[in-house]
Amino acid sequence: MTKIVSYDHKHQEYKTWEALIIASNDEFIITKNIVPFKITYSTKKEKEFPIQTFITHFYNEWFNIITVYDLKGVFQHWYVNITTPITFSHNTISYDDLLLDLRVYPDYTWDILDKDEYDEFRHEIEEDVNMTIAETIHKLEKFISDRSVYFDKQ
Repeated sequence: MTKIVSYDHKHQEYKTWEALIIASNDEFIITKNIVPFKITYSTKKEKEFPIQTFITHFYNEWFNIITVYDLKGVFQHWYVNITTPITFSHNTISYDDLLLDLRVYPDYTWDILDKDEYDEFRHEIEEDVNMTIAETIHKLEKFISDRSVYFDKQ
């Protein structure tokens, strides 16, 4: 089992969960969650999600991509977290969650989520990181419109 640690934009531990590594190379690690998908928040609150996910965590990209299936194996959507690139040490994957998320639907339409939260805390994030966030959103727009391998329903 591998531990996933998501820190908030101030690098305070926000949430953790366990997953299995199913693939890795020098660019990314792909994990599969344990069903039910249970997240433990820094407040010690736990939340279970009745879904199966595969998460691609990148060493050099400012996002991770969660491919979401229902428990019958039917593809639902992609959920993209805007994050710092991951670190992997002592069987733990960690990153800073930078507030903005995208939900990409099966028809490749998409929404930006949590923009109000990002706008509220944007001033707490270094300007060069804010610029990287904007560049990452544009990069993801292209990946989505091109239906890149990152957004493959298989």
